[in-house]
Amino acid sequence: MQNWVYGGEDYLKRMLHLTAGEEAPKHRRRVRRCSGVTPDEVINATAQEYSVSPEEYCGFRSGTGGRDVAAYLCRRYTSATLAELSIRFGLRHPDSSSDMVKRVKKLIESKRQTLCILLPIC
Repeated sequence: MQNWVYGGEDYLKRMLHLTAGEEAPKHRRRVRRCSGVTPDEVINATAQEYSVSPEEYCGFRSGTGGRDVAAYLCRRYTSATLAELSIRFGLRHPDSSSDMVKRVKKLIESKRQTLCILLPIC
């Protein structure tokens, strides 16, 4: 199996720790609202892990490493709306950040399916 996780092992462990307390979908919004994590904290941590500047994430079609991951994590673990994320990532349309989030969700699902094929514990 190819190494599909980008970033160091410590980064992966931090992200797995965040997801360990997964709540049911109907409670996710409440969890995000109560979270003390800000989008800037997530963006800065992700940029640091990918050895880039957070400012490199701004702009239309920026190919900077970790940008989509940062958007996904912000959406998942902060109270930021798609419109707020679009502004933060320098996008013109309020819902443009949803494409970044969708790409990561699709990647996660494809990797989950691969792991379930390889590991019979799924």
